[in-house]
Amino acid sequence: AVPRDGFPVGLTRRGRKYAEGINTTFNAGMYIVDLNRWREQHISEMIKRIADVNRKYGLYLKGSQPPLALIVGEKFEHLPRSWNVKMADLDTSTDERPSLGGKLSDWMCLMHWSGPNKPWNRGHEDRIHPEYWLTWGSPVEPDDLNQRKKRKNKVL
Repeated sequence: AVPRDGFPVGLTRRGRKYAEGINTTFNAGMYIVDLNRWREQHISEMIKRIADVNRKYGLYLKGSQPPLALIVGEKFEHLPRSWNVKMADLDTSTDERPSLGGKLSDWMCLMHWSGPNKPWNRGHEDRIHPEYWLTWGSPVEPDDLNQRKKRKNKVL
């Protein structure tokens, strides 16, 4: 994962005591997993246990980020920033990023649109470098997204 300095986000006061000593974490929106190591280390089972503890004691608030950060801690391989380019953090007025290696298209490997302004949602196409998204996809009507979610969640 791409390292980020600081404490894991989304923890409550009670949850922070479980994160003591974690000073470098990552964004769970994008990370790469060696599935064999994941299984050998029983990561899924540990995440399920911490989710159960969270239900009872309220350790965290925000989805999958906190439990993964608590389980993994600082024990992850650090990838270059180009592997998780958070598009919302970039200046939308230019494609040039001299401090990061020039043009975005020359150095980024993976684009991560965090937050609500995703370029594939109709009405947001003009935000946060849509030219990168529109190279590979097209805007989606909200009704289409709802139908896809329903199909995805449907039990067979």
